[in-house]
Amino acid sequence: MKWTLMIRIGMVVVLSCLLLAPGVSPADDVILDPGYISGTVSLGTYTIDSVYVNAMGNGFTNYIYAPGTTYQLTVQGGTWNYDVTAYARVQSPALLSLIPS
Repeated sequence: MKWTLMIRIGMVVVLSCLLLAPGVSPADDVILDPGYISGTVSLGTYTIDSVYVNAMGNGFTNYIYAPGTTYQLTVQGGTWNYDVTAYARVQSPALLSLIPS
């Protein structure tokens, strides 16, 4: 009895919000056109722990933090052009070799 009443109250609240929201209407068509940007990041002889890849283009932006060197990023498909930026985190012994003794 208690759960039934709570569910009914919840439904009334949701329906009220939908009816009272001005200018909000459901979309006629939803078009999903997923595309993918994937690859492998390498940095000479350095060992990479993880990568951050960011893709921006035509108003769409997505990013991913990925362990290791490979990544696959979901973006808006079609004939879009994306600017892709990648950052790599390398293991510290490789960084120490850059410091002159």
